[in-house]
Amino acid sequence: DMVGECKTILEALESTEPDLQKKILAWEAHELKCAGTGFYEYHLGTFYLRADELQKSSATFLQGLAYDTDFRHALLLGQGKIYLFQQDYANAASLFKSVITEFPDWYVGNHFLGLSFLGLDKYEDAIKYFTAANDIYPNAESYRHLILAYEATGRDEAVIAALDSAYSLDPEILKDKTAVLAIVRAYANLGNFEVGKDFLALLWKEFPDIKNDQDYYDTGHYLRGKMVEAGLIEP
Repeated sequence: DMVGECKTILEALESTEPDLQKKILAWEAHELKCAGTGFYEYHLGTFYLRADELQKSSATFLQGLAYDTDFRHALLLGQGKIYLFQQDYANAASLFKSVITEFPDWYVGNHFLGLSFLGLDKYEDAIKYFTAANDIYPNAESYRHLILAYEATGRDEAVIAALDSAYSLDPEILKDKTAVLAIVRAYANLGNFEVGKDFLALLWKEFPDIKNDQDYYDTGHYLRGKMVEAGLIEP
């Protein structure tokens, strides 16, 4: 079918052309064959978004929505991603709500609604929708963001549980600086200092230059402060 042919073309393009602008030009060249499929418009709009061409991106997603295709959910999501890119989290949340109203069983829509609420510092709502995403389809990315939302609400044991779940799905989570530093702080708060130090050492081993990173330094200092509070080391 036409979408299958266009998918084959895109896969070949993705594997052979690393330059984004050249990729856009090459994909645009297949407009006559692939336009109107929804698939074409979603991926072209996404390329434009990656290139920071937001007006073109929005117009392309809207063009795709004008057709009756199986990609309506993805095109609506693309529109919401533009708001996220602009850090317009309120409009992003509004759009993603409409996505999950229309497609309630799509975990991706729930995940992106969670991202919007995380951006708005509405952590309980973020937790609700990341959890909903995982209930539909367990995925490391939603668990990764649950780590951040749980930390923001002071739930240290939940932070650690979310990491365990993320790790079971994708061990690469241990290379995610933001997530791992949140875990260090959670273990520090719970008084499990040795495990916290182990996670700091894990990051250092993976990324030797991280010793110059301010977040890494601050988290190490935070752990040390908790050890001082516990009377384990001198100030």
